Amino acid sequence: MENWNVAIKIFEKIVDKSPSEERLWGRLQEERKRWNRRLIDAAKQNQVDTVQRLLDAEAADVAAKDKDGGTALHWAALNGHGAVVALLLDRNPDLIAAKDNEGKTALHWAAEQGHRDAVEPLLSHMDLGQIAAKDGSQWTALHWAAMFGHTDVVALLLSLMYLGLIAAKDYGGQTALHWAAWEGHRATVALLLSHMEAADVAAKDRWGETALHWAAGNGHPDVVALLKKWEREHGGRGGDDGNEEDQH
Repeated sequence: MENWNVAIKIFEKIVDKSPSEERLWGRLQEERKRWNRRLIDAAKQNQVDTVQRLLDAEAADVAAKDKDGGTALHWAALNGHGAVVALLLDRNPDLIAAKDNEGKTALHWAAEQGHRDAVEPLLSHMDLGQIAAKDGSQWTALHWAAMFGHTDVVALLLSLMYLGLIAAKDYGGQTALHWAAWEGHRATVALLLSHMEAADVAAKDRWGETALHWAAGNGHPDVVALLKKWEREHGGRGGDDGNEEDQH
């Protein structure tokens, strides 16, 4: 693979190529695409040794994307392969900001699946702005983790003490608390509340609804009770859930 990589570098410097050189160039480019696919497949399958060999030989482009815009880092993160995540980032830290066709970074993918082992090495290479990056739907990694009730990942993200993350809203104006409440993830809601101010808990979406509205509307009385208890203890209001009896 080392000789192949040298050949690529030589041909990249040739401006005017003969027909035969053009054909060889085309074959070299196809070969590079094949190694790129091999790297992504190895990352998907947690083949650490194969990833290491491909990186050492510089046979594959570590930033190469598949048809959906996913890099090897995206796939390693999606499948929770922390060792591969760390290996790829050590080779190219700039991968941390790469987005797929839906605007998701590797952190979005890992948070959605609840893979703490992948989230940890990702966070170690990120600044606060990157951690709060939004995808095409304006969702942060915290939105995804909260939506699916991955409380351990939510805790990891909140441990960074970045206030802008917990207040971040998606296109509909919903925060991570809205989505955790909608899905009825009581433990996740409780954790989010422990890091929030009254104004954040009472945040309204584009339709004027709070997390309390969402919990009530989707039939989660335990979450409704938790939100109301928090309001009583903190002097805030999370919104009228439509139950007049509970307002007095």
